[in-house]
Amino acid sequence: AGGHDGGERETGRVARRTEAWFDRYLKGDEGANTGPAFRVTRTGGVDSTDGAARLRGASGDRYPGLANDERTVKFTGGEQTFANPAGAGPAAISSVPGIGAISQLSGLGAGVSLDFPGQYARFDSAPLSTGVRVTGSPSVKLRVKADGGEAVLFAKVYDVGPNGRQQLPSQLVSPVRVTGAKDGRTVEVRLP
Repeated sequence: AGGHDGGERETGRVARRTEAWFDRYLKGDEGANTGPAFRVTRTGGVDSTDGAARLRGASGDRYPGLANDERTVKFTGGEQTFANPAGAGPAAISSVPGIGAISQLSGLGAGVSLDFPGQYARFDSAPLSTGVRVTGSPSVKLRVKADGGEAVLFAKVYDVGPNGRQQLPSQLVSPVRVTGAKDGRTVEVRLP
């Protein structure tokens, strides 16, 4: 909470955790409480009595998203074929300079994102039963086969609301170059 600077409340918490870590691992004080192995905080509104930011958080005994610590979401879509546009342009657009970079607008879903028919593969999940806050980098495994043996793909995750409106969170896209794909190759793509 408070961005990269942390804000006053977060800065104090981080300083206490750092001091406890030094006490435990450099001074050998086994009783020093270093807190949970992982904690993330987010601003969860404003206290109406004093205007202070309310922090919400989640803790874990290890960093989420590491190997064998996964939440799996099943997708539908099957095998799909798509092609680069003639002359490689115009390709699909994930953001427009000057609009996509304005975080206030893209945070409100005002960013521009277009996927042209025949230029993309689409995979959908069933609606999730509860809201999800993603911490770390989600990944997806894809089987890619390219005529020329090499492909450059741009992976993105859309958040689709209950009303069907889709949003590309923060206009984030992951480029990936797949080599040796003439006969097909499975790759793991780390998403933003």
